Amino acid sequence: MSITAGTPYEIGRRTNVCAATGRALVAGERYVAVLIEREDGQGLDRADYSEAGWAGLSPRPRGLFAHWRGVVDAPGAKGPRLIDDGALMDLFEQLGETDDPRRVAFRYVLALLLVRKRLLETVSQRAGVLMVRRRGEEGPAAAVRAPELDARAIADATEQLQALLRAEG
Repeated sequence: MSITAGTPYEIGRRTNVCAATGRALVAGERYVAVLIEREDGQGLDRADYSEAGWAGLSPRPRGLFAHWRGVVDAPGAKGPRLIDDGALMDLFEQLGETDDPRRVAFRYVLALLLVRKRLLETVSQRAGVLMVRRRGEEGPAAAVRAPELDARAIADATEQLQALLRAEG
């Protein structure tokens, strides 16, 4: 069962089972978590893969929204483990080349979260584009388009990101 039940973005917890092979994932094993857009466009589902299962998966799941890597916690590990900062940065970079309005909104909200967490810094802001780069790094900044969505759509993207953060564990 999803721990975000009742929200528009129900994202289940880690299953500890490889979706490709059906094999149980064990403590200390690296895995790939994926978010897959539902066919009806009304939310995201989560699937987990062993690294070997993901590497051998062809074609990739239809509707792939984003993915990140993690490590299975040892049994009895203290508290639910949230998605780590490196995985959040990977998600941010993955979503850089999209025109899909939902992904644009998700990336924008994610960028704001990463600025708040001090992983990204704002370089400039102009005409609906936020320019950010990794904190402490020089070089070109990444452009993050402000979504052309109403307040409800931004709230949905925010809730989607919160659901992702709550669902890891």
